Amino acid sequence: MSGRAVLLVLLAFFLPVHALHGATALPSQVGKLLRKHKIPGSALSVYVQDVTNTRPTLAWRANTPRNPASTIKLLTTFAAMDVLGPAYTWKTSALAHGPMRDGYLEGDLVLKGGGDPFLVTEKMWKFLRELRDTGLSHIAGDLVIDDGVFSPEPEDPAAFDGKPHRSYNAQPNALLVNFQTVRFTFDPDDLNRRVEIITSPRLANLTVRNRLRYASGSCRGSFRRMKMDVEDDDAGGTVTFAGKYPEGCGRASINRVVLRPTAKAYGVFRELWEGMGGTLEGSLRIGETPPDAREITTFESPSMSEVVRRVNKFSNNVMARTLLLTLGAEAYGEPGTYEKGRRAMGDWLAAKRLDLPGLRVDNGAGLSRDSRITARAMAQLLLAAYQSPYQPEFMASLPLAGMDGTMHRRLRESPLAGRAHIKTGSLDDVSAGAGYVLSSSNKLYVVVVFLNHEGLRRTTAKAIQDEVLNWVYAR
Repeated sequence: MSGRAVLLVLLAFFLPVHALHGATALPSQVGKLLRKHKIPGSALSVYVQDVTNTRPTLAWRANTPRNPASTIKLLTTFAAMDVLGPAYTWKTSALAHGPMRDGYLEGDLVLKGGGDPFLVTEKMWKFLRELRDTGLSHIAGDLVIDDGVFSPEPEDPAAFDGKPHRSYNAQPNALLVNFQTVRFTFDPDDLNRRVEIITSPRLANLTVRNRLRYASGSCRGSFRRMKMDVEDDDAGGTVTFAGKYPEGCGRASINRVVLRPTAKAYGVFRELWEGMGGTLEGSLRIGETPPDAREITTFESPSMSEVVRRVNKFSNNVMARTLLLTLGAEAYGEPGTYEKGRRAMGDWLAAKRLDLPGLRVDNGAGLSRDSRITARAMAQLLLAAYQSPYQPEFMASLPLAGMDGTMHRRLRESPLAGRAHIKTGSLDDVSAGAGYVLSSSNKLYVVVVFLNHEGLRRTTAKAIQDEVLNWVYAR
């Protein structure tokens, strides 16, 4: 058999016959990459359309439902922004339960979480500073945390990949501080041959046991093989680090989930409150806000448009989950659940007359083996967002190639740098990219690339995505 005949046989195996002709043909460089890495064309979906046109420029297996990984956040964020508005905010309230005289609260202080997705330490400090400025200084009772605005379905954080303490597996809560994570910084002391562990924020209800052994030699990934054991309860927890820490690792940090959400909020509150000169005689209690509690102060979150920007730029899972819970709570009443959120999303799609066959939404973040959407459906969503009044806010929330977010290192030296807003996503065996590309002729295209294939390597998937983006740019 001649070399040309062999090539035609390979093309027939890897690429369906209908794709070898006309507008549905894959770009030649994409086809070459698929053949090089022995990936069948059936594993790939691509959809490209000029935003001013009604027909696709390229549609390759565009009606096949695929796992979209984190690109499903585009659906969650656009729905939240369109339904609730770009100026929507979440509120966290402090209420007094008991008489207050001369700065002394003779009872409990209630913190009622409103679901703020971006209640980081700096924001919490500002909130408590405002509380302190009301004159309150001493709390004779307990700190009561009311997190009843949300009631996400019980979920094992280890269920997805067996790594319950990784930040991407953090579970949502109505009073979530710092995305539920604690930063641990490891600082080797070469002189005394020991390793110091520093936590941020510092928490009175978190005990750190340092059993690390200083070791000579280069890092070689040993830093990532440290042993970490966590014991926690409703009030606090203990984390133990053990194993060798090579000097070659230098000063390094990791973010981990080591406390339950309410315990984390309590620990941050106590540390900041006492640092401001306030006192708390009692401890943590979780419960509903008493009907006769009096509001002292309320703290407002950043706006929806700011939150959406952080979700999409940095692919924040727990923030995306919070948006879905918020949709549910606003549409069907508190507490917000994923089921209510999915129902609210379905109502919104119907109202916008967006028919997305094959759609399956799990938690709204993409950290799921069950989420599904077709490339054509994702493109229809992106086209609807482009035609929306909130198009500037939504488009600006996507990572900009070669410049920021999850795309800041990709295509940096390419003509595409600064001309492609692309939300990426990856799981084991899954790679996805979706967004907008401004071509060399200044035409704007919607682009979706989904690749689901067992054993898929991320470097290979990125190369295939980049070839599609380059092909669109060159048009």
